Amino acid sequence: MMKFPGSGSPIFLWLGTLCTLVAVAMGGRLWYQQHHAAAPVVEVEQPRNPLAPAKPTIRKPTAVQDAAPVSAGVVADTSAPTPVRVTSAAAEAPREVQMTRLEARRQLKERVAAAIAQMPADLNDNWFAANFAYVPDGVALQSFYDSLLVLGEQLTAARERQMKLDHQRISRDPGLFLGRAREAMYATPLDSARLVDEVKGNLAVALFLELKLSDGLADAQEPVLNALFKGLEQTYLGLARLAVAQDREPTEWVAQRLRVLEAGALDRYQRLDRLRRQAEAAAAVPAGRGRRREEVPARALPLDPQQVSLNRSLDRFLTQLGKLYTDLASTEVDEDDRAANTTRAFAILAMAQRRTGSESVLSALVRVTDLQRAWWFRQARINWRQAQLAVARGDGAAASQAYALAIRYYESYLATAVGPDRDRILAEQQVLMQEIAGLRAADADATPRSGATAQRTRT
Repeated sequence: MMKFPGSGSPIFLWLGTLCTLVAVAMGGRLWYQQHHAAAPVVEVEQPRNPLAPAKPTIRKPTAVQDAAPVSAGVVADTSAPTPVRVTSAAAEAPREVQMTRLEARRQLKERVAAAIAQMPADLNDNWFAANFAYVPDGVALQSFYDSLLVLGEQLTAARERQMKLDHQRISRDPGLFLGRAREAMYATPLDSARLVDEVKGNLAVALFLELKLSDGLADAQEPVLNALFKGLEQTYLGLARLAVAQDREPTEWVAQRLRVLEAGALDRYQRLDRLRRQAEAAAAVPAGRGRRREEVPARALPLDPQQVSLNRSLDRFLTQLGKLYTDLASTEVDEDDRAANTTRAFAILAMAQRRTGSESVLSALVRVTDLQRAWWFRQARINWRQAQLAVARGDGAAASQAYALAIRYYESYLATAVGPDRDRILAEQQVLMQEIAGLRAADADATPRSGATAQRTRT
């Protein structure tokens, strides 16, 4: 029999000892995993009122004995779990989520477009009065022009006196001062004094000289007025940016910029309305003998180049104004001011989109709708909480009013909600309705009992 050198034990004795050691090691490993390995946890979601305080998540350990039994004669796999590798389907999950969001955005655009299609596309004085905050009518527009004319007259008189003292030639060409304003506008770096004195001052002088050459605002040259509105809007935009850079509130300059855009839009509308009336009067056929004017058939009047230019300018002013109101609403802290600016932004952009059919304006309207939904959601939650507090203190009338407002805000939200967002709000609304139903049932049960108690007391 073969033996190892220096040992009297056979080879089978060594092999048996080695197998015994391996078996003991595997048994110890199995015992350690059964007693010390972390068991997986299962999260149990508990439905709750969205206004109630958040509850801790319940985690329930999975018992080891609940696992599937091992068949006789089959050795359990006690090896470490193999890491899961990401497959191609899992890699496509983010893309599916992205496509879902894009589809929801497309559906929202369709809903907004359908709502805009039902709105009137014709402007009138009542529309401006309802949606413009700074220049809602002709009186405010004249006041806007008067403030510039006073400044232009003062600067013109001061400059002409100085030029006479210096024996310089006095120029009364509006184009000269428009060029000076444009040069100062695009000079760098931005400077508040230059914007106010050079840009706004030269624009006011140009307007004053233009009105001296014409018979009034109605006959003012369009290039002068276009340059005036554009220059003033850029002036206040630059002043607002300087205020932000210097950690100051730009509220004053934003308001002035809104005023300029509203004045420009209303001025374009009034000029278009005046041209339309003049064209209709010129095209009217004189009534013949024995024939009334009402019997003359209407004629389709083509737009002249001036009307086309004014319409484009009006649409541009409306678009800029609606987007500026949107930006203002997105940063507004006061809830009432935020709601008012959002409402104005939607009405103005809806009119611009109705007139132009622009896809970019429709996208801006989708953003406004998002802001509106956010405000409706906050108001729904606030009124819901106020209703709960009214119930707690026994004020049934206040509770009913707050619950009604909460339901109305939820309905407004759902009118434009799509996709998973709509499902989430529907779930909240269902909880609200169940709460209201529970309170009504409790009140109905309490009423007969109180009546029976009163009857027993009288007996």
